[in-house]
Amino acid sequence: MAQVGPNLYNPNKGKTPVQSQTNQQISLEGIDAFVQKTGIPVTINIGTAGAQGPKYNVGLLESLSKDQLSIIAKMLKKMGYTVKANQGSIKNLFMTEPELEAIVDSVTSKNGTGSTLINELSSMYIPIGSSEEPNLPTRTITEQDPKVLGDIIDKVYLSEGKRRATAEEKQKIINDIQEDIRQGTLTTTKKVKNPKTGKMENVTTVKSAFSQGKFEAGLEQNFQKLNPKDFDIAKRIDFNKWLFDNMPSDGGI
Repeated sequence: MAQVGPNLYNPNKGKTPVQSQTNQQISLEGIDAFVQKTGIPVTINIGTAGAQGPKYNVGLLESLSKDQLSIIAKMLKKMGYTVKANQGSIKNLFMTEPELEAIVDSVTSKNGTGSTLINELSSMYIPIGSSEEPNLPTRTITEQDPKVLGDIIDKVYLSEGKRRATAEEKQKIINDIQEDIRQGTLTTTKKVKNPKTGKMENVTTVKSAFSQGKFEAGLEQNFQKLNPKDFDIAKRIDFNKWLFDNMPSDGGI
């Protein structure tokens, strides 16, 4: 089957050749009948249907200004890509990474510009609700119940010194730990390219100045420094208890 256009008749009734431009298909016999009837020659293009031109996103990538290249390079680096702030490096990255290629294809299909591309990248990779700062961290402060803190203090003091903390000791320790409590928990989420899968992932990092484990470990160290006599007595008691528990029942050695 050959391809010819539907608008075959020349309005001027001349002998101007008519060239096919659409995907309408007719048989060769039909073309011959048309020429015999009208006398108008027909030019047939065979094998050109579906020919692919260059990717339409190349033009947008080649039109980026130096400032736009710099902005895009910074954004891509924060996403985990290795790229330089020049046209060749950015163009190569967008043309080889399917996720980025889809973004620039979408922008150019809507007649977008370099600014549109930057905005599109920002909307995809900057957390919703953040300001212009990408990867804006979140700080969460959790108040600690003084009674719970007091119970933890007593637990450590009984373990390390065989006594409970005094009211004064508890208050001082709780006051000192308030600075860590007020720092809260800092959570940062950013896009990072997984080197094994090659895909972008949301990676969340959590840093906390206060935790129960850290609090207890600090109490143990401070107790030994501030109460060496109580600590020594407690260790002697623990040793004597261990010795008694492991002594033969007949009293022999």
